[in-house]
Amino acid sequence: LTVAGANASGLNVSFTIDKGMHVQANPASLPNLIATTLTFEENKELDRPRYQLTVRSVPKIEAISVPHRGDYVEIGRAFDQLFTWLGVRGLIRPKMRLVGIYYDDPDAVDASDLRSRACVVVDELPELDSSVEANTIDAGSYAVLRHKGPYTSMREAYQWMFGEWLVREGTPVADAPVFEEYLNDPRTTPPTELLTDIYLQLEDVEDGTRV
Repeated sequence: LTVAGANASGLNVSFTIDKGMHVQANPASLPNLIATTLTFEENKELDRPRYQLTVRSVPKIEAISVPHRGDYVEIGRAFDQLFTWLGVRGLIRPKMRLVGIYYDDPDAVDASDLRSRACVVVDELPELDSSVEANTIDAGSYAVLRHKGPYTSMREAYQWMFGEWLVREGTPVADAPVFEEYLNDPRTTPPTELLTDIYLQLEDVEDGTRV
């Protein structure tokens, strides 16, 4: 569902509500990342897609956020609140990095109790009030899966990452939530070309993956 309009500052914004929400999202560069890329070939017999996964050393990420409790598909409400707050203060900028943090397994937790957080990454925190919160994503080693395609097909990517890659590699996972970064604009990008990076924090290991 896409809702377009003008925010309080008069800037045109467009919200795409699925598992995340997007406001003129642009590809984001993650500076100072050390990455080793693994590409897994399509398994034609099982008709599985081709995934690209990297293990990266990611620096600490500071963000402004609004928490959401409820079905993940409704996190757009939290992004709406966040961007209204930013717009009133003239803080919306080009190429803002948009991140959704997801704390619970939707297969194990009732939809009404799912916890998530809508975030915008910032270089420097502005003065905050009770409407928003400062949020830090810890530095560390992360497995990052690049998903290409509709947001509705991301469930299979998660199943592959947790059910196949982790099992095969035996890489220990840190006690931290998964987060997603939305890399392009669904208003101008065909669903088959949408890019989302899924970040899973690992226990401290050297960059690269076990083979």
